[in-house]
Amino acid sequence: MLGPEKNIRGFNLLELLVVVVLIGILSAAAYPNFQSWQKDRQVRQAVIKVTSLISDINTQVQRGAYTYVQFEVEPEDDSVTFNTRGLGAAQVGRKKIEDPLWGVGASNSGKCVIDESYWIPTDEPADIPTDESEDTPTDETVDEEAETETGIIASYQSDDITVDITTIAAVCFSKNDTYYGANGLESGRFHICPRSESGSICNISITTGLPGDDDVEKNLFRISWSRFGAVTIEKYNTNDESWYTQ
Repeated sequence: MLGPEKNIRGFNLLELLVVVVLIGILSAAAYPNFQSWQKDRQVRQAVIKVTSLISDINTQVQRGAYTYVQFEVEPEDDSVTFNTRGLGAAQVGRKKIEDPLWGVGASNSGKCVIDESYWIPTDEPADIPTDESEDTPTDETVDEEAETETGIIASYQSDDITVDITTIAAVCFSKNDTYYGANGLESGRFHICPRSESGSICNISITTGLPGDDDVEKNLFRISWSRFGAVTIEKYNTNDESWYTQ
């Protein structure tokens, strides 16, 4: 015996149009939140990678692989690049003899040279007595294979983010704070935010240290460090206009 006939039919055109319109409305409402989440994720990932560069190069200088190291920020119109470089004990010893920047009483900031040729590794020995007040050079050798022809040890580039500086800047560290110096990063910090267009930078007030426009402050991070290389990450909170350590 056959059962009752079922009345099965699909959507008609009007119902399909209603569904499409509802999906469009929901998507439009959710897009700003998704876009903000995506920007925050991009910036946060970049911040983690940048702080890892600083931490890693300081770990190497503390272990004696390098005597003097540099963290460099290179902003460009469409991207920003972060590099780390280092000088071994022999290179530092040679510079104490040959380079006026390493003479007695010379500025530590002057030693933090932004010039790739300054950091290119060399195998030439340096027979140099060390000052008793300074660290004795270690016998541990630098991993030359990790360096490029420009002396770069590690590098990270991103076109999703930008910073609050417009020219190449750097900060340099040693095992203690004997040679700590900065070249364009004397404040001991810089900011990272999403890139909105070509040539854009994070708009930060020089006097207050706070963001200068609404678009920047939503996904704004600040990276700072001590003379010994300890890195701190902070995120700007738009609700109370304050910085919070991450």
